Amino acid sequence: MDHEMELRLAVDMGSGATKTALLQVNKANNTIYQVLKEASFEYKYQECISTSPDSKTLTKQCQDEGIHLMRSIKDYYRVDSLQVKMGGFATAWARNAENAQEYLQKLEGEGFHIVKISQMKEGELGYTATMQCLAAQHKPITHALVWDIGGGSFQLDITYDSKFHVYEGAYGAGNFAAEARKAINKSSGLLNHTEAEAIKTWAFDKICPSLKTDTLVSGNTTEDISVYGIGKLMNAGLHSLVNTDYITHSDVLGLIDYFAEHSQTELHNAFPRLKTEFIEESQTNLIMVNAIMESACINQINFLEGAHATYAIAVENCAMLTEGCDIWNDQYYNNYS
Repeated sequence: MDHEMELRLAVDMGSGATKTALLQVNKANNTIYQVLKEASFEYKYQECISTSPDSKTLTKQCQDEGIHLMRSIKDYYRVDSLQVKMGGFATAWARNAENAQEYLQKLEGEGFHIVKISQMKEGELGYTATMQCLAAQHKPITHALVWDIGGGSFQLDITYDSKFHVYEGAYGAGNFAAEARKAINKSSGLLNHTEAEAIKTWAFDKICPSLKTDTLVSGNTTEDISVYGIGKLMNAGLHSLVNTDYITHSDVLGLIDYFAEHSQTELHNAFPRLKTEFIEESQTNLIMVNAIMESACINQINFLEGAHATYAIAVENCAMLTEGCDIWNDQYYNNYS
């Protein structure tokens, strides 16, 4: 391989899944030369934390399972740290687990240099990935709001007056469902109308007050701003519920009612692209999305597939925040060679 080219396995260790990509990167100009292979591996770190005895610890069992997954990722790509730099970021689950650093140190022993990042940095990655994707698809890059929901948090990212801003939402699919269901004392099963309305009220109380005061977000979601939804919840979840490349606030409200009126079998038949195991989760996701749309005055979300944070991680260059920007520095990998 050309001495300016470097193989990198970029890892986006999210709260519900670990996204990965094996890429050739041109070090001279810090650009992606070629995406060789990519894959997502489901592991619900946030669920592990939420169900731990103190709700803030990654248990030994979860750590062992996580290490097994990371080893299987190396096997999947048929690489090790002698051939490839393996690095990335850990997001909301790592911020929520008091012993996250202990686990990340174990991953260092497996050849992975994984850094816990702030929610602000997570928002930057999502925004950067969106701009990369829009450029690659030759779509005009207009004034954009980028919305990403993970397993343990959500981000609303916007650039306004040349300043980058992230609204740091406290809830993602995993912790929202767990707390909301606890609030109405229903651990599983589809919600009926009364239960759905109770969670809607609870969600507004939890989400609206803070988000409504963020004028850079809620004050700028006018018709001339395109709102892009990225990530699995948006593109594999919400997108599977509509036949368009967007979803409106009215659609979301209608779907909340529809889910409350139908059985698992009926919903599976109505939405064949939605995996059966995600039906209950989709119902609480819709309620969370509704609260955010209402609070931020968002009328429509445009789905954008292909905005991969792993691509942004692979060429991390401190464009906005210096946090984690030396992730590919040789000093972290010389110990493995």
